[in-house]
Amino acid sequence: MPVSLHPREGALAGSAVTGRYLPVTLGVIYQIHRVAVGAGQDVLCTHTVGAGTTRLVSAGSLTACAGDYDWAARPRRTCDEYLSGGSTGPMLNILIAEGTPAVWQGQRASFGLPSNFSLVAAAVQLHQPGAHCTPLNIADGEALPYGITLSDFDGVMFPGSPLHIYDSDPCVTRQIDFARTAFASGVPVWGSCWGLQLAVVALGGSVRRNPRGRELPVARAITVTDIGRAHPLLASRPAVFDALCSHLDEIETLPPNSQVLAANEISAVQAIAIQTSGRGGFHGTQYHPEHTFAVSAALVEMRAAELVDEGLGTSPSEIAAIAADYRALDAEPMRRDLIWRYGIAREIMDPVRRTAEIGNWLRTVVASRRV
Repeated sequence: MPVSLHPREGALAGSAVTGRYLPVTLGVIYQIHRVAVGAGQDVLCTHTVGAGTTRLVSAGSLTACAGDYDWAARPRRTCDEYLSGGSTGPMLNILIAEGTPAVWQGQRASFGLPSNFSLVAAAVQLHQPGAHCTPLNIADGEALPYGITLSDFDGVMFPGSPLHIYDSDPCVTRQIDFARTAFASGVPVWGSCWGLQLAVVALGGSVRRNPRGRELPVARAITVTDIGRAHPLLASRPAVFDALCSHLDEIETLPPNSQVLAANEISAVQAIAIQTSGRGGFHGTQYHPEHTFAVSAALVEMRAAELVDEGLGTSPSEIAAIAADYRALDAEPMRRDLIWRYGIAREIMDPVRRTAEIGNWLRTVVASRRV
């Protein structure tokens, strides 16, 4: 519903204002919290993500939000209420740890690539409307807002990144450290592509450049393993399916307590579940359930010269034509000529089916843990 907010300057710097929230966009991303103050009075407070300030927002009272609100004591929803869309308590609160340095994202945006945060947040909200997604750029070393810890979130998600996990760059090493902290917190963790590779390395495995080359824009004939057939992460997938993807690296060695759920000829690990010391564990995919055809088009166009060098095209103009077709398909999903030309399956065409693993993780791992 529309919310009209008029921020007042009474900054409460250093205060940890937490509680029941409504997501509101005001040019930047805010966490909006509703706190009861006295009989019949409510106060809305905002905490700007990534900044150490909290502002009072008038909602019929000028009372400041004094002290800490017990976020952990907020009303909890049952698993049935999550599945039915009930509204007896706040929706899921998900931290999306952005793995792309901001300066790189600025360059990628010139090709029409949205942030990985926005792609994952859209997929989350497709399956859990109203879910609150908080961005945190761990590639740039951004810290959580004052007074907030990882245990305050229902889940942590690591999306894609153009980085390589085997590079000894601070943008990489600080993400490995953060991932280890996330696993130590016991919060459920999800990862796609880079996020999968990040989790594997953080938990003791290794990643290498794939000797079979790049997989872009579609991972073909992903085959569910015997273990994967009984796993809830792939419950709604057929035995063999295609998915949007973009990666040059692959899992080399698995960490302890890993279960490979799906594979194909290019990558022996396309989906995985890893048991950790916490209840949540890790679930992830090498492919990108959160990608769209427009994203695939931008990635193909951005890497046109590399794709020609790798033998995946004869000229940049040929690559540009493929990108144009994918953009057309994004704009007109029922273009039968393009669906036929590129062999696009329904598992990719339907947004809900395309993002199935994220929805399954939210329902069967994250929501059930909050009961």
